[in-house]
Amino acid sequence: MAKFAPVYMSVYDGVTFVDLELDALTLVDDDAEDTLIGEISGQDASSTLSVQVGGDKVKISGSNLVVGSEASVAGSLEITIRESNPNGEGLYRDTDFTLTVTT
Repeated sequence: MAKFAPVYMSVYDGVTFVDLELDALTLVDDDAEDTLIGEISGQDASSTLSVQVGGDKVKISGSNLVVGSEASVAGSLEITIRESNPNGEGLYRDTDFTLTVTT
């Protein structure tokens, strides 16, 4: 006689991450904290954004990238923005940007 075991499955809501876009890639090195750098687009409606690389020089405010609390130096600034999905542990996508810092 054949025996059958129950099968348990979890269903994932199917978020597909795409590279994020940033509509401006330049900031001024003496801009005040919270000055808008640019709008971030392309994220899933249920995801959250965070800065992984670029530290206190930039931060996320809603769907915008803004100047952080630490002063920037003229040249370039490499940043990584992480999009994380709360519907699944460990679901994220990193997108790298290079910002030009002017005086």
